[in-house]
Amino acid sequence: MRIVKYILIVEMLILSAFHAYGKDLTPRQKAFQSSIMQFLKEEGFSPKIDDVNDLTFKKEGNLYWIEISDNSPIYIELHRLGLSCENADMDVVLEACNHANKTIKCIKAIMGTTSVSLAVELYCHSEEEFKYIFYKNLSSLDDGYDALKDYYDGHKNATTSSAPFALNSVSVANVKKDGTIINDYGTRIYDYQTMYIKPRINVKVNTSGTYTIKVKFFTSDGMSTGTSSPSGFSYSNRITMSQGNHYYYLDGWGNANAGNWEKGDYRLEFYYGNRRIGNYSFTIY
Repeated sequence: MRIVKYILIVEMLILSAFHAYGKDLTPRQKAFQSSIMQFLKEEGFSPKIDDVNDLTFKKEGNLYWIEISDNSPIYIELHRLGLSCENADMDVVLEACNHANKTIKCIKAIMGTTSVSLAVELYCHSEEEFKYIFYKNLSSLDDGYDALKDYYDGHKNATTSSAPFALNSVSVANVKKDGTIINDYGTRIYDYQTMYIKPRINVKVNTSGTYTIKVKFFTSDGMSTGTSSPSGFSYSNRITMSQGNHYYYLDGWGNANAGNWEKGDYRLEFYYGNRRIGNYSFTIY
């Protein structure tokens, strides 16, 4: 299981890096893309070229896209958007991906940071060859999605029902090192005032106890870490919780110099053990 998880994570990173930049197509690839675009129009779809030069279309409200590379033969990746996993149990999502990969042999489920996509990869010598197998590949992607979703829906509550607590909501404040509030919870945070970003969490506690919550603090440059950061995380807090719904405060992340955080979008991810229990996005102005 661990090896398969690592493979999925590597595939996720490769996919993310590939989509970070628009790509130029060769004349042969452009001709192939143009032919496929015309074919999709004739079949009743409404294809478009997106900002990374992939061909996109929708079927029954579901997003699909076609990536083209190589020349002789043309290399094709036909994708379908799968599940949103922004607030999901990541272990169950990984298991669902593995299940889909084993059940539908010709597809692969690829897990990103907030969603799972599915793909069929193939080489085509001609546009006619692609058209001939298009609907078969489309059907395989849909079968892969069904296998993925059925497994996830059947297992997503297996761990949360027995978890000692569940994360209901999150808010953040900008504070000084001693905890004095600069920008309160639920108000705007301004870059020139930023010091420590301090989360406040609301949790439903099923079983009283002392638990460790680990936090990943993401900036536009990736996860922020320091010399005391635990492996794979920005920081962690050990919190004693009582049964019922309660607010708890985690440590702030930053430093004592005003203007520590730049304007932009940020994201926090919260983990109990190896399971992501929630996330929160916010903006610094």
